[in-house]
Amino acid sequence: NGQHLYISRYSHVMQYQFANNDFHKVCGMDTAYNDFMAYTSLQLGFDNKIYIGHFHGFSRQMSVIDNPDGQGAACNFCRKCLKSKSTNQFNTFGTPPNMPNYELGARGQPSWPLSSTQFEVDSLQLAVYPNPASNVFYVQTHSKHKRELYTDIGKLLISTDLNEIDVSNYSKGIYYIKVGSAVRKVVVE
Repeated sequence: NGQHLYISRYSHVMQYQFANNDFHKVCGMDTAYNDFMAYTSLQLGFDNKIYIGHFHGFSRQMSVIDNPDGQGAACNFCRKCLKSKSTNQFNTFGTPPNMPNYELGARGQPSWPLSSTQFEVDSLQLAVYPNPASNVFYVQTHSKHKRELYTDIGKLLISTDLNEIDVSNYSKGIYYIKVGSAVRKVVVE
């Protein structure tokens, strides 16, 4: 809901509450001080839960925050409740930033065109200019779909019906404009 920010602090996870400008400790170290037990990266999953890796990613378990919108203990932190069923000691979880962003498409549906033929047809119906740009991208299409701007890792930044996308407040880099199933790679300079 945009009211909380979660921060991994090696030995504990904190929740910052924007409304009261206050920090709350969600969890602390679960065993004796050990690198492999420490908390590292956090990532929001497709199911709106936050998955937390452990130091070096060398663990067969991940911790989960089941209700990130809940305040304090209501966030339902679950220590190492996502467990690998593998008995091989080398089959371990990586850290969460390696997880894809499932919000790009409806569950069970592809986010992007599957065939190159479909992509070619859709791409002919979408023009974006100027490219690169530093202030505004203009979208030319007959599609009734929303004009969406994504980061290079798939985070939705803008969704609009307008044919102008203001990028003056975004960092330099590669982004994607998606209209329906047509996609254009754009550069903000």
